[in-house]
Amino acid sequence: MWSSLRILKVAQIVIDSHKKENCLVVVSAMSWITDKLLELAKYAWKWKYPKVKKILDSIERHHKTTLLEIVWIENYQNIWDKNFKKKFEELELISKWTSLLWDVSEKYQASIWYFWEILSSLLLVEAIKEKWLGSIWLMSRDLIRTDKNYLDAKVDFKKTKSLVSKKLSKINYKKTIPVVTWFAGWDLDWNTTLLARWGSDYVATILWEATKSDSVEIWTDVAWIFSWDPRIIKNPVCFEKLDYRVCAELALAGAKVLHPKTISPMVRSNIPVYVKSTLEPEKNWTKICKHKEKWVKWLNLNNNNVLFHFTDNTMFWSVWYINEITCIFRKNNIPIDSITTSEVSFTCSIKKSDLSKKVLKELKKTWDVEIIENLSKISVVWEYIWYNCKVMQNIFNTLEGHKIYLVSKWASFNNITLFVDNNKSKEILELLHNKLF
Repeated sequence: MWSSLRILKVAQIVIDSHKKENCLVVVSAMSWITDKLLELAKYAWKWKYPKVKKILDSIERHHKTTLLEIVWIENYQNIWDKNFKKKFEELELISKWTSLLWDVSEKYQASIWYFWEILSSLLLVEAIKEKWLGSIWLMSRDLIRTDKNYLDAKVDFKKTKSLVSKKLSKINYKKTIPVVTWFAGWDLDWNTTLLARWGSDYVATILWEATKSDSVEIWTDVAWIFSWDPRIIKNPVCFEKLDYRVCAELALAGAKVLHPKTISPMVRSNIPVYVKSTLEPEKNWTKICKHKEKWVKWLNLNNNNVLFHFTDNTMFWSVWYINEITCIFRKNNIPIDSITTSEVSFTCSIKKSDLSKKVLKELKKTWDVEIIENLSKISVVWEYIWYNCKVMQNIFNTLEGHKIYLVSKWASFNNITLFVDNNKSKEILELLHNKLF
């Protein structure tokens, strides 16, 4: 969660970087505000406006307190009225309109969720200004054009490059630092569209590609990219350099350092990306670039998954069975993760947060389905791991005595995914990490 001290520390990191070279900053949202806006949207769609107002008030109080700790007290009221008050009025209006119309469309979801990072970026602008340096606030949707997919939009790179070039070329980078909100754009009808959650690094690489800048820096809580979270595994391996293709595999396997879509602008423009830590800015970093070195080994853990296991003899030689099942998930806007099939069975996984009684009822109406909940997904990434019989044997020997519900191999042959019980996941992760590294 962003606090005033964390914001001021980020501001100092930005200013120190600006002393060396011109920079543009893309800001992500406060985790606490993200959760509150998700809750706000839920109550708005249930026509519970009193609860919506209560959440709005708590978000506003938090930002008032944080701003008061950042700026001089004599400047506080003027800054609040000028930059923050109108944004809260706009958010309240959208929430009220959504609640009154009972409109749960993706268009209104995007309008509410875009406030995730508007407020945090405004706080950073004021923190930079308080340190006696100019800063301007820009909205990513004024720079990025997309299609009409409101919650997972595709970028129109041609129009975006033209807009970025036009708007950012007027900025005097020597005297000011532009701070850009993240993960949103506008479609051709001026509706807000989102580039999917966790998309700040994606927006950063889009802008860096369009401006032809020298590099991208991604600042997180932890320095380096590790073989696994150092807060959980003792003595993990840290990577000084990673190749783009390896990062693409890690991102798709669930690594939260990079958004999966981030990779394409990086590869197209050969942008070097440095992963650094806001908590320890003086430490070294991981560099992501074209790097011809032996493929790294890496593990990822993702908790709270659900498996759907379908068994039916009529599936044999069928041309419709799997399609009929997946269409139900598609209709309910639920992404399917891992899949395995045999002659008479089909198994797939989804996130537990996407599970609903409506989907269960619809599936059970037609198919014999077993639902297995409270599972963790562990992915092992290593080049051509599926062809390495010795490694595969070591993995399964290590897990002897533990129940494995599903084994899934990626088409790239670089990833194998295992589903195990949630309450055994960390124990299994440590066993695998110790064996592989």
